[in-house]
Amino acid sequence: GRNQMDIEGLGAVLVEQLLGWAWGLVSRRGDAGRQGRAALRMAIVLAGQAAVCFANPWTWRLAVLPVQTMMFLRQHDIASGASSHPWSLINEFRSLLSKKHFPYIVRDYAACVAAGLAVVAGMAALARRRIGIVLILAGMMAVGMSMVRNTAVAALVVVPVAMVCLRPWVVALAGRVRGRGRNGVVLGLAAVVALGSGYWGVQVVTNRLYFGENMSTRFGVGISRVALPVGAAEWLNENLPAKRVWCDFGSSSYLRFFGNPSAGVPVLTNTWAYPPSVAAEAITYGLAKRPFRELVDKYRFAAVVFNPDGCGPVFGELVSDPEWALVHVEGKHVVFVRAIGRLTDIAVKSQVTPASLRSAGYIDRAAQLDAVPAFPLLAEARIFSKLGWHDLAVEAATAAVADQPQAASAWHGLGAARSKRGATLRASDNPAWQEDFDEAARCFRRSLKIRPSYHAAQLGLTRLGRRWRE
Repeated sequence: GRNQMDIEGLGAVLVEQLLGWAWGLVSRRGDAGRQGRAALRMAIVLAGQAAVCFANPWTWRLAVLPVQTMMFLRQHDIASGASSHPWSLINEFRSLLSKKHFPYIVRDYAACVAAGLAVVAGMAALARRRIGIVLILAGMMAVGMSMVRNTAVAALVVVPVAMVCLRPWVVALAGRVRGRGRNGVVLGLAAVVALGSGYWGVQVVTNRLYFGENMSTRFGVGISRVALPVGAAEWLNENLPAKRVWCDFGSSSYLRFFGNPSAGVPVLTNTWAYPPSVAAEAITYGLAKRPFRELVDKYRFAAVVFNPDGCGPVFGELVSDPEWALVHVEGKHVVFVRAIGRLTDIAVKSQVTPASLRSAGYIDRAAQLDAVPAFPLLAEARIFSKLGWHDLAVEAATAAVADQPQAASAWHGLGAARSKRGATLRASDNPAWQEDFDEAARCFRRSLKIRPSYHAAQLGLTRLGRRWRE
């Protein structure tokens, strides 16, 4: 509903700007014909959009929600990413310009291209005194840069409007080219557009684009068992139906949806459905800033489900606590069961070990979880490294490199796995640590050769150098 209201509100603003522009033409030229009819159509559309905004169970309350949300985000400086407010950890609320390494991924460069088009088109519109168009371009770029979740929506408006504004300039330039040269320029530009569209179309359809951006979005493959706790929900359905579960703030809505019967999640922690105080609690205990036992005593839950990438500290706490047993791993999520009382048998029977994973052919099964096998393999490698199962981590990361040998993230994942195994071997005075460190350095350098701006690989190489000197 909130996303729908955002789009409807945005559409109303655009129509209002175009209506003002058309009305200005009518007033300036005294033309009540074609321009007048266009202004009338836009006025009707604007009135319809205003009416639709109130067509919801909450009427005006939901209609003003986008404005209230914007004011709330600005009040707490959430877009900067430096705020202490819990919502500042939600990446999609942050401004593109708040990122430490910008531009970094394809989306960032695309935003820069859109901004460049908006500036040039704005100059063209200003030269023709199209003030309404200038305001649309400026306003939409401000919207796009203000928050990651708005970038694509803003680009959908900015790019076509900019192209329309630039058309007279392009036509004028093309008019200066005569004869066959003009046809060659036209065919060349068409070929560039067609090839570019084809290339990016292939990248999207094959999911290479999403993998390269480390995004869980996939084209045409349904629900992601890597990014969503589908496997965790299935395990709970079979072994602990309707038991109380604690999870990180990105998982509980999915556990409720996939649970049959629904898991007894203490709070609904979807990003827009929980109060900030609940988010703060989930973050505090997920980062182990307070003893996890406090949360156990408060909610009396039987199991824990979360993504270790965002809850690394509490993951380490549960791994080292004999009262908790790791019973399920799939994709980015893990399940722990409290091995006490009547749950002891389930915990012992289902406990996951390196031997149990190998006997079940887990690496091969994990590779089948996603259209790009390297994506789940790297996720598993990170989990295995956190568990101290370094041989399995190296095995999974090696398989990821075999699947995507030209992916910087795959080589970085293998480098990280070998670096962590090497550190463990060195701590136990095993001379094999030198080979792991050498291979880790080679992997990080290979990653940087593929993508020189890859910050994670640069950081990995720096940390490895420090370990060498210790």
